[in-house]
Amino acid sequence: MRIAKDGLLVVKRNELMAPTRECIVVPRQVLDGLLTSLHIKLDHPSTYQFKSVVHRYFFALDMDKAIETVSNGCRQCAALQKIPHKLNVQSTGDPPETIGSAFAADVMKREQQLSLVREYVTSYTAAHLITDERQETLRESLLCLCAELCPLDGPFAVVRTDPAPGFQTLVNDELLRRHRITIEVGRVKNKNKNPVADKAIQELEDEILRQDPNTRCISPLSLMLAIARLNSRIRNRGLSAREMWTQRDQFSYNQIPLTDRSLIQRQHELRKSNHNYSEISKAPSGALPESPHLEVGDLVYLYNDRNKTCARDRYLVVSSDNSWCNIRKLVGSRLRNTSYRVKRSNCYKVPSLLNTLSQQDTYNHDNCTSSDEDDNTVKTHSPPKPPDIPNAISIPHLQELEPEFFEIEPSDLSLPIGENELQHEPDDQVNTDVILRSTRERHPPKFLRGNHFLFKREKNIVY
Repeated sequence: MRIAKDGLLVVKRNELMAPTRECIVVPRQVLDGLLTSLHIKLDHPSTYQFKSVVHRYFFALDMDKAIETVSNGCRQCAALQKIPHKLNVQSTGDPPETIGSAFAADVMKREQQLSLVREYVTSYTAAHLITDERQETLRESLLCLCAELCPLDGPFAVVRTDPAPGFQTLVNDELLRRHRITIEVGRVKNKNKNPVADKAIQELEDEILRQDPNTRCISPLSLMLAIARLNSRIRNRGLSAREMWTQRDQFSYNQIPLTDRSLIQRQHELRKSNHNYSEISKAPSGALPESPHLEVGDLVYLYNDRNKTCARDRYLVVSSDNSWCNIRKLVGSRLRNTSYRVKRSNCYKVPSLLNTLSQQDTYNHDNCTSSDEDDNTVKTHSPPKPPDIPNAISIPHLQELEPEFFEIEPSDLSLPIGENELQHEPDDQVNTDVILRSTRERHPPKFLRGNHFLFKREKNIVY
């Protein structure tokens, strides 16, 4: 470490494949502000890129730690951060009580739109073509597909859908309730909000490709044949969806001795046993997601919001309870009205840079002992008291004042008499021992010569 020609404190650094550089030593008090400005100036580089640039030209204690703090506290970097897959604990809802009481519906887009409905227990699927996704079209499609599958009496048939605008308007639709059908909308921010319908669409797409790999437009006939083949595929319980729905062999059409309760229990057991394998396949590391401590007013991001074309959206926590919280989207400085319910483990809280720095300062202050504070504290000394000037130097040799010097004593130039000054009566004679003057001759300035000005000294005070 040495002082450069320009007065900066520098440190020489030698690196492979690079010339020797002189890095400027940055004080710890200004390091965070410098790194923040450089991070913005360099257009939010990654942590590795930021370290590579800063280490070229600067040197400071705890440089890497300060760089990570600045990068982790950046809102824009948090919205674009790539986070490894975490282990999501999977769960299965309660099984339905009977067959035909729970369905899943969705819209498939392939050159044209088609509406699809699948029964939960038997995976029996029905679909038909639609022209658009308006409320009236979706209502008519659900009635056509579910009218023959739903029971005529008993509890309402629940149809689970995604939160598309067309389905949301049908939640309390009077015509559907008249036909004993109710709509259940999945959570918006749940990536696996409607898994039964998603799986049905994947299987239907495969069947359409098997039927005609070069198909461009689906006709009602080709769709009906693809659905019939899909319902004839053997499932994990040893029967096809058609056989479980009709309880008859699809080849001989003989009756199959089975009960609905056995099908429901067997399906529920298979789903629960598959959870461990599914969790490991989706997150091989087995790292559990952290549940951050969230309070009302915190800014958070969602892990699942990141995709290839856009960054994560920013949300504001409006309420919190146990492992769940309600958030609202924050676009710029505007807060949206829609509230989303998400799990805490799905949220990523960006640490505030100001709070992090204040915590570091508090930690350093608490860990310092009194002796360290005395050693590290910069003591400011007051300037020394000026020495007393001897009277022989401060007071020149005085001599009696010649009385003829006073020609005119103007009254307007007199000053108020101080408390410690001598007071003389107008008729008293002036004592020459008090009014004294040095032997050095004094002359007024040139522009004042010729005027009558009185330089009067009384007790070494010039008026």
